[in-house]
Amino acid sequence: MSAPLGMTAADTSEPGPGTDRAIALLAMFAQMERIYMLARAADGRAVREARGLPTGRPAKLNATTRAGAAQRTNGGAMPEQVVAELGGSRSPLHAVPRATQAPPTPCDACYR
Repeated sequence: MSAPLGMTAADTSEPGPGTDRAIALLAMFAQMERIYMLARAADGRAVREARGLPTGRPAKLNATTRAGAAQRTNGGAMPEQVVAELGGSRSPLHAVPRATQAPPTPCDACYR
């Protein structure tokens, strides 16, 4: 494949100083773009917060549905059952605290 407009392409199939330089340049540009991307995202969040707009991903469950899901899981229903009734994914239910869930107890083998 020839380079457009008579430009020479960097041949990275053979190791050597040209290859190392080309890879170093690509890594530098990737790192620079990553820094700029994070700065743009932070600026966008700051603007949305300053305007009083919500930031982050929209919630899948509204407050009423979340309260109903918490009541059902606290009543003993399995999260899979509640998800089947709501018709969504199980991940939003992990944010719903379960009052009946006992804290994990350490095993005796951990302290030997």
